[in-house]
Amino acid sequence: MMFLVTFILELMDETFTALETIQLDISSNGFTDDKFEAESAAKIALCEALKSQEELWKEKSRINWLEVRDRNTSFFHKAVQIRGSINYISSLIDGDRLLDTVADIQSHIISYFQQLFTSIPHVVDTEWISNQILSLVSTDDNAMFTAAS
Repeated sequence: MMFLVTFILELMDETFTALETIQLDISSNGFTDDKFEAESAAKIALCEALKSQEELWKEKSRINWLEVRDRNTSFFHKAVQIRGSINYISSLIDGDRLLDTVADIQSHIISYFQQLFTSIPHVVDTEWISNQILSLVSTDDNAMFTAAS
């Protein structure tokens, strides 16, 4: 594995240096079709080297996980416990009342959302908004569009 890491790092250095050299040549001596093709080939080679590096690190992390996965179990279990304790609602204040039992909190939350989703929606007077927006359709056009066919 170490040989592969070294090979890919050297490949990355070589392709990056080649691309950089071509781009410096273009900026100092001007642009030609041959230089354009060389730059394109160097960019493709660099992209392939980057893909190889990404695959290498993905494989290396997979191997690492396979080797140490059992050692991480308690860590992840503790992280889930901490997250659960952070998300836990221990009490709510409803006006002047303190709700601190599970039954009271549950009842309050259920009634709040039932009221929210079953109440009559508050209607806002839209006359002011209608007066602010310029009329894009004339009264005659509106009558024509809304007339029954």
